[in-house]
Amino acid sequence: CQHQPLDSACDDRNDCTDDLCNATTGCVHANLSGGACEDTNFCTPAGTCDRGDCVTAGSAPATVTSLEAKLKPGDGNDSFTALIELPLPDPAFDPTVTGMRVAIADELGDTVYLAELQLLGWKASANGKSFRFVDSQGPSGPAAGISSVGLRINSVAATARAKIKMRGAEIPQVAEQAQINVSLQFGDDPAAGACLTALRIPCQSRGAVLRCRS
Repeated sequence: CQHQPLDSACDDRNDCTDDLCNATTGCVHANLSGGACEDTNFCTPAGTCDRGDCVTAGSAPATVTSLEAKLKPGDGNDSFTALIELPLPDPAFDPTVTGMRVAIADELGDTVYLAELQLLGWKASANGKSFRFVDSQGPSGPAAGISSVGLRINSVAATARAKIKMRGAEIPQVAEQAQINVSLQFGDDPAAGACLTALRIPCQSRGAVLRCRS
């Protein structure tokens, strides 16, 4: 009984490797250079392969303090709460002008949740140091179940902290992820506006609860 090597069985989801199945040694991943590629960061534009690595324009890193998702049976029963600390970008962001997107991606970089927090839901404090978002359209609207966001700027530490609450939307793809990426994008173009990503946050799943901490 003889089997023909199947290259597609060796796909490592890396744009910068040529994946081959060798009948004797198994999978072989040859490093590539020069071609276009996508990394796992929602905030970075397409990059270029360099000896097996995808090189892109860098984005400022965010630090996720915690993310807890509860995924219950039935429609509209999922929820999550996230606490995210991020460095102040240059220029400083203002969601009352740019709006904000929240994206969650799996460990391969595929987006499994995307919410758009439009301008009308945002209000700024009198001193411009804190912002508040309250959704008025419900889980079926563009905010995708995010009911509220609190965003507070610490000028001394040059950081901002965001507390995000989502409830009532379905996020089954988030369940049982070994690690996730969380991105906050201010404006329509990640390359032009402020966009920050916390990469490869380890997660643990216990029953209907997924907890991720960096």
